[in-house]
Amino acid sequence: NQELQNYLLGFEDAEAVFNELLYTQADDFSFFISNYEEFQQNQQGISESFGYEYGLLRLSSNSNDILGYVQYIVPDSPADRQGLERGDIFLEVDGTQMTVDNYRDLLLGTTSYELSLAEIENNSISLTGETVALQAETLQENPIYTATTIDTSGTKVGYLMYNGFQTNSHQNLNDAFGNFQSQGIDELVLDLRYNGGGSGITSQMLAGMISGLDDRNIFSIYAYNNKRAALDTSVTILDEVPTYNEQGQQESTEPMNQLSLDRVYILTGRGTASASEVLINGLDPYMEVVLVGVQTVGKDEGSYTLYDAPSPYLDEEEANPDHKMAIQPIILKVVNKNNRAYPVGFEPDHTVDELDYLQDLPPLATADDPLLGKALELITGQQMARKVQPLATRFLGDHVTNSQELQPYPQGLYLGQKAVTDAPVMP
Repeated sequence: NQELQNYLLGFEDAEAVFNELLYTQADDFSFFISNYEEFQQNQQGISESFGYEYGLLRLSSNSNDILGYVQYIVPDSPADRQGLERGDIFLEVDGTQMTVDNYRDLLLGTTSYELSLAEIENNSISLTGETVALQAETLQENPIYTATTIDTSGTKVGYLMYNGFQTNSHQNLNDAFGNFQSQGIDELVLDLRYNGGGSGITSQMLAGMISGLDDRNIFSIYAYNNKRAALDTSVTILDEVPTYNEQGQQESTEPMNQLSLDRVYILTGRGTASASEVLINGLDPYMEVVLVGVQTVGKDEGSYTLYDAPSPYLDEEEANPDHKMAIQPIILKVVNKNNRAYPVGFEPDHTVDELDYLQDLPPLATADDPLLGKALELITGQQMARKVQPLATRFLGDHVTNSQELQPYPQGLYLGQKAVTDAPVMP
């Protein structure tokens, strides 16, 4: 005990202990939670935000300077009110050029800044002289960015852009699929290009809405290491919709609107991870899953929130009232019913990269969007008339990161206490 006490006194705080204990060669996704109430709000889409998501990439392959581009705007947010739009490009923050060394300091940990906008012309990038000043505020983002029906060449296509697996979106998702049912859609395009994951049970539910299958069908297997192999558990596709209160606690279930499709088109991006990949993997044994976009992240792992509470550390109500710290350790692998994992992500069946279109990035939910346009071409067998052409040459450098990955609490595959039949009991 004295040796343990001496060891712990060698650290500045609890987070430093946590970071020291990480298996750094293999664990990129476990993280420390400084305030679990803030983390829970984040899981429900509530955060202090400017109201836009962005990607960052090098200006060229040998440059340390960085370009940012706007992926999408949250409606009625500071970015929306200031006129920022999808496809806008920015180089400077508060007058300072972003680089691989300073972009975190410039973009994070502040509630206000000014972006200097730029444009691409003739394979070069230059400032336009236009600036956009932003002030953050507390927002609750609806993860259902859009749900609409596209009638093209006599085929009705449901299009759903879903940006986070949140339990508070279950009823809205069910309503969206009810509308798809009433519209009599023939095909579904599910846009997960900016979806880094979230609740595991939401993934199980969405699988049921798409496939029409019931809870007799295995969705995923949660596989522990050799020391905990007895805890390996199967979870099923859901055929009812679990509903949750504002505190994230399940209250009841309601009937599910199911499409019973035998094929789904899923749009993927560099941020497609975790619960999004679990959905792709879980549906694959049951139906044709056509991927359009770029390679996904490869996060085939799950985690629980562990509190400073009695074993098994899962009950927030029993947590130490003197602080709000918790940990979110990766504790299991996720495979589908055929034991398929995806440690390097999923390669698309049809590669389409929106970074090739940054000179004039088309709006979402239209046939001009290169990813959706490709899916519509596959569905109809007809070439879409594109108003926007890709860059003549790919002179820009590599993707660096995106705003989803830079969040204080990144998205993942989060498993609630009821996610498995028997939660792990740890010594």
